[in-house]
Amino acid sequence: MENNRLLQLLHFLAEEPDEPFNIYALALEYLNIDVNQAQIYLEKLRTEHPEYVPTYYQLAKLYADKEEISQAKAVYEQGLQVAHNQNDTKAYHELQKAYQQLLFEEEM
Repeated sequence: MENNRLLQLLHFLAEEPDEPFNIYALALEYLNIDVNQAQIYLEKLRTEHPEYVPTYYQLAKLYADKEEISQAKAVYEQGLQVAHNQNDTKAYHELQKAYQQLLFEEEM
């Protein structure tokens, strides 16, 4: 079943390679099976579609989970700026909360 979903997402990406949601959905699917591949797709989003706000939460969390804290911080900070620039208060607050949690955990 998972394999079918992955194949379907790869098909969607092939049909519309410039659609950020297709890249994002594929990255989320890979988070469950291949974190390194997920990271590749999330970094692709950050580079090619920097305005796609959901990228920043997932990518920063991935870096934090890999204990690459400086990278996680940088991604959160970039995401906060993008969300602020887009007046996306909901995303901004979600990113801010996650970022503050990371800082809190780092201090402990």
